Amino acid sequence: AGLKGGHSGEAIGIKHTNAIKIICRLLGKLDCEIASISGGRAMNVIPSESEAIITTDKNDVHEICTALRDSVADYYEEPKLKIDVNPLSEAPKQVMSLKDKTSLLTVVDCLFDGLYNSKNSANIGVLNIVNDEVQIKYMPRFHEDVGQSRMMSIAKTAAEKSNYILTCGEATPPWESKEPNYLAMLMMESAQSQGRQLKQRVIHGGLECSYFIQKNPNLDIVSVGTTNIDIHSPKEKLLLSSVEPTVNLIMRTLQNIN
Repeated sequence: AGLKGGHSGEAIGIKHTNAIKIICRLLGKLDCEIASISGGRAMNVIPSESEAIITTDKNDVHEICTALRDSVADYYEEPKLKIDVNPLSEAPKQVMSLKDKTSLLTVVDCLFDGLYNSKNSANIGVLNIVNDEVQIKYMPRFHEDVGQSRMMSIAKTAAEKSNYILTCGEATPPWESKEPNYLAMLMMESAQSQGRQLKQRVIHGGLECSYFIQKNPNLDIVSVGTTNIDIHSPKEKLLLSSVEPTVNLIMRTLQNIN
C-alpha cells in the first residue's frame, strides 16, 4: 500500500511502480502457497494497493518483505510504500497448485508495465480471482499502428508462456501528433494574448479525438481542459480557478479561427 498510483495515461511517465507487479515479485521470493490475490480498481488506473493470502512455514517472511520494500522504495522513489504482514486467524480452505502459482507469477512478470517509449506504454490495472479463475485486466496504449502490434505481441507472448487465455477488447484508434498543427498554434497565440503561456505536449491518454482523426486524417485537433489533480484516484480534485481561464481560451480561439 501507499504507492503513488494515478491515471495510467497522465501519470505513466512518473517514476513509480505497480502494486500488482510488487506483490507478485514478493510472492516469487517467498516459499509459500497462494490462497487468494487481488489488486487494482480499473484498467486505466495504476494500482497503488494489492493483497494476498498465503500459507508458509518459513520464518523469514518479515525479513524478505522489508528488504523488498526498501529496494523498491529507493529505486522507484516510493517513500510511502508499506508492506504489511498479518497472521490469519485460521488457515485457508484451499490454495493454488504450484503449477498455477508459477503460471500467475510468470504472466505478471512477462507483461510489460510502465512507459515503454515515448509513444507506447502499458498498465496492469486489475488482478483478481473470480470463481477459481485468475483474471487480469491489462491496458496498453499506443500512438501508432506499429505500437499497437508491438504491445499486443507482448500480451500474446505472456499469455502463451503462462497458458492463459488472451481476450482482446476493441482498441481505441491511434492518434499521432501532427506537425504543424494550425489549431494548436492558434490556441497558443490566443493564450499569449490573454497573458498566458501554453506548452504543447503528447501524453498517453486515450481520447475521443482519435476517433475523429480516424474519420478525417486532415483535421487539426488539440485536447485542452481544466487542471485536475490525482486523476482517477480517491484524491482526485478539480482546480476551480482553472475553469474560467480555460473557457475564455476556447472562446478566444474559436473567435480567431479564419
